[in-house]
Amino acid sequence: MAQADRVRIYNLVRLLLEEGDVIQSAEEQDGLAQDITTIYEDVRDQLFEAYVWNFTLTRTLIAAMVESPVFGWRYQYALPSDCIKLPYLTKNGAFEGEPILHERETFVAGEDPATTRVRVILTDEPAPLRVRYVARVEDERLFSPLFVGALAAKLALTLSHQLTGKQSYTERMKVQFDEAITLAVASNDVQGTKPRVITDHGAFVPSWIDERQ
Repeated sequence: MAQADRVRIYNLVRLLLEEGDVIQSAEEQDGLAQDITTIYEDVRDQLFEAYVWNFTLTRTLIAAMVESPVFGWRYQYALPSDCIKLPYLTKNGAFEGEPILHERETFVAGEDPATTRVRVILTDEPAPLRVRYVARVEDERLFSPLFVGALAAKLALTLSHQLTGKQSYTERMKVQFDEAITLAVASNDVQGTKPRVITDHGAFVPSWIDERQ
């Protein structure tokens, strides 16, 4: 499959739903394209959060915030703004490293909690904190082909009842999504040389953790 872009994904959704004419632009203001645009980013980010895709993983060093936690921990670190989730936190950022004890919450950085909350990691681990996290990837050219298929199927499933009003149609879309996500997760898991254990929720953990169970 050629590199994906948003219009290609929209047209995959159209083919799955068997609805409408070829979509020429993601900026179309009516019809199916507009419906897909309404839910696209939410559905994409849901799949990013539900599973750990190789193309979403990134690593960085985080400096400690000037403000220390009020109690309980020595340091706090602001999560990167594009962080969808932090699957694990280990010493030196090693895949199978020793886990770092930590909590995650929000820090009120000013007088107005409604507008100044920052997502943070609380820990006794000194800076810089080495993290690998699931990032929000907005460039569709980085999506794997099987992820594209799963995303299109999830979009089609989400829109199916609204467009047809038929439960049987929605059930057919669910079967297609289940097949697409299973293939995508299986392919994602075998890339790389580190052994992984996939949980029921699609997250992975180091194999040494699984061996203790």
